[in-house]
Formats: sequence, structure tokens, C-alpha cells
Amino acid sequence: MGNDAAGVQAMPLPPSDALDLIEAHGIGTWCYDVDANRLSWSAGISRILGTPHEPEQQTLESFVELVHPADRAVFAHVAITSISGGNDDREFRVLRANGELRWVKSLGKLVYSPDGRPSRVVGTTFDITEVRHALDALDQREGLYKAVRELLDVVIWSTDGDGQVRDEVSWWRETGQRGRVDGWNRLDSVHPEDRDRARLAWDEALRNRATYFASYRVLWNGEHVPVVSRAVPVAERTGGIKRWVGITVRQDASFGLTRDLTTSSSLPLTPGQVRAARGYLGWSAEQLADRAGVSFSTVRRIETPGERGVRQQSLSAIRGALEEAGIRFAVDRDGTTCVSLRSL
Repeated sequence: MGNDAAGVQAMPLPPSDALDLIEAHGIGTWCYDVDANRLSWSAGISRILGTPHEPEQQTLESFVELVHPADRAVFAHVAITSISGGNDDREFRVLRANGELRWVKSLGKLVYSPDGRPSRVVGTTFDITEVRHALDALDQREGLYKAVRELLDVVIWSTDGDGQVRDEVSWWRETGQRGRVDGWNRLDSVHPEDRDRARLAWDEALRNRATYFASYRVLWNGEHVPVVSRAVPVAERTGGIKRWVGITVRQDASFGLTRDLTTSSSLPLTPGQVRAARGYLGWSAEQLADRAGVSFSTVRRIETPGERGVRQQSLSAIRGALEEAGIRFAVDRDGTTCVSLRSL
């Protein structure tokens, strides 16, 4: 055989082999005889139905018996529909003998006899179960997101695995931000003094594949308000990061799951509260010591569980510095300590 491309002819795939290949992947063909009111179908549709392929047993009635009872009405006037419409387009469910439910889509075209009379409808049927499941899962996810947004008064957002915003329309809808959001342009709505902190926290989360947490001020309805953002990576089966899903909540918003809180300057200041407060503000231990007018070692002692020897005067100074910066300390009914950042 020579290498001349012009002399090489492609060998056509035999029609029967091509049909077998197609029908092995959830596709089948059918034919409805208008005059005889008879429906017949290929082995591919029998596979979809989960039944043995027995052409001699095929009738319109036997097919309809396999259709979900709630969907059988679409076959009540199949002949009239086919003749009047010229084309047939249906989605319905079938129930296999083992109880499995499958969704199928059927497309057909009316064929006329030589004398112009409607003769038969030929068509193809697809198993679209996986597509329907995916759409249902998407609807459920959107419904869940909507419920969470309404219950907790939060903004829900997402990015690709590399942390980049791809669906700009979705981002605009969820966050209210306008303009370009590709790359780090989405920081344009963050207060200029807080952008570095927000970006560093995001870079660290991406690098460590860990939960993202940042507190900052963001432009919201024309003014900068304090918010807290959290995000978690969603892993693929292979172990890679598929996307990040996050929430952002205003610190002056009323949470849907509001706790019965007690606030008082006499409440004990715990190590966890101090560390959490610094996290909200983005302060280092040195910055807290400077703001409170105490030594760095004093801050370290108060942040160490079980440590004693911190004077009440130092505790009050630390609490005062944090509260002046917007931190609120509280304890709910069950004794759980809480820290939040109020609107300044």
C-alpha cells in the first residue's frame, strides 16, 4: 500500500455494526405503524427497558405497561399526535422489572406513503437518567443554597479549584460586586486597608488546602461594612481540589440562628477568645500587646490554656483594646464562649 493520501479510501463501517455500537450506549430506535397501530423497537430500547428482546411480543400496549403510571397519559393519543404534529418529542419514565426507574427521551418523525398519506413514525430513544439526576442534584443544590442564604443571611460563593472566579455572572449575583472579578480584581470591593490581609489568607488556604477564614471590610450598598468569609475546598475522587465553596456574612447582620447571649465586662476572658479576636482583627500578638499597653509575654500567657499569673489590670487592658477595635465577647446559655466583630 502506498503513502499517497489521495489513494487511500476509508472503509465504511457496516450499518449493522454501527447500529450495534450506538445502541450499546443507551440509545435505541423504534417504528410506529400508523395504519396497524403497532409499535416495534430495536434491541437498544429493550436494554433501556430492562427486558429480553422479543420482537414478536412487541405492541404499543406492552410498551405502555412498562411506562411509569404517572407518565402513561402521554401515550393516550399517540396516533393522533404523530399524524397531526409531524414530529414526536416525549420525555417519560419507565419502570424496569427489578423496580429501577429510568428516564428516557424519545424523538420521532412522520414518514408519508407515496400517495401522501401518513404511513409511519420512525424515531430514536435515549436513556437520559444520568442527565436528569444531574439536573435534579443541581436543583436541590440551588434550593439548599437559597434556604441557607435566607435562614442565615449569608452570601454563598464559589471558585474553581485554583481559586479563580470563572462564572462571573454567578459571582456578581451572589456577592453583589460589579465590574471585573477575574484574577484579583474581586478585591476592588474590599476596603484598601484590608486587601492584603484578605489576599494573604486566601493564598495560605490555597497553599495548605485548608479552610479559608478572613475578616475585612467590604463595600456593601455603598458603604464599607465588616464581614467574615469562610471557604472550604471540595475534593475530587482523585484527591485534587475541584472547587472552593464559601460564605460571607456581615458582622452587623442578624444571624438566622441567633443565640441567647450574655455580654458583660465581668465575663472571664479565655485563651480561645483572645486568639479568635486577634484572628477577626488580623492582629499579631505583638500588635495586641502594643494596643493594650502590655508586654508580649503577657499576651502569650493569656493565650496559653492553663497558664496563670496574669494580673487583672492586664486582662482588663487586653479586653479594652479588643472591644475598642470592635470585638464583642459573649457566653450563651450552655456556657459556650462566643466572639464576634460588631459594626464600627
